[in-house]
Amino acid sequence: MNKKIILVTAIALATFVAIPIFAQTESLSKIIATADKLIAQRVLSLNNLSTRITNAKKITDEQKKPLLSSIQNQITQLNNLKAKIDADKDVATAKADTKSIADSLRIYALIMPQIQIIGASDRVMATAENLARVQLKMQARIDVLKTKTDTTALQQYSDDLKAKIADANAQAVAAITEVSNLVPDNGVKTVQQSNTATLKSARNKLKIATEDLTAARKDAGNILKALKEATKKIIPGTTKPTK
Repeated sequence: MNKKIILVTAIALATFVAIPIFAQTESLSKIIATADKLIAQRVLSLNNLSTRITNAKKITDEQKKPLLSSIQNQITQLNNLKAKIDADKDVATAKADTKSIADSLRIYALIMPQIQIIGASDRVMATAENLARVQLKMQARIDVLKTKTDTTALQQYSDDLKAKIADANAQAVAAITEVSNLVPDNGVKTVQQSNTATLKSARNKLKIATEDLTAARKDAGNILKALKEATKKIIPGTTKPTK
């Protein structure tokens, strides 16, 4: 065979073989880059969730601990997965590893509702605390008026306000207690069903707590109005209750 033909054939064969190898290398690098980006996004999101839990004011450290631990375990798993993907040498393995990143979505399916419930509970307890301070001040004014006028209606409002505040706080605490120790189902159907039922129960408790706070605010408004009226009767021309 002509040496020139042999040389051209050899170059052509080399080029034909090199193209898929180059394409595979390029594809592998893109897969790794995409995986790294996905993992970075998830780690950032999880760190933000961790910060929200840490900054919750009305939640105890014991209640925060299992949630923070679960988040940190997920971050560790994602970082380990990133290291593996970065070291992958072929497209098939890199694709399989990248696909496994989606498994981390299971923790979001649990942790996001947990954070929402805990955050809402934290706000309920903070509001309840503020209303409790208001109730104490109003009760002090009611006690002053007791020797001067009939305060039966005022006291009923105050008692109801106090009860609603206590129940709202209790419901919020119970909601947190229910969800704090839940763990991702990892594909186990019974765990998934149990988690779903617990989250639903906690949301119901928060619904009751929210209704309690609405009723408590109404009671506070009624007390304030009644205090003004009672004070006017005792001291004509007075527009606000005296201490």
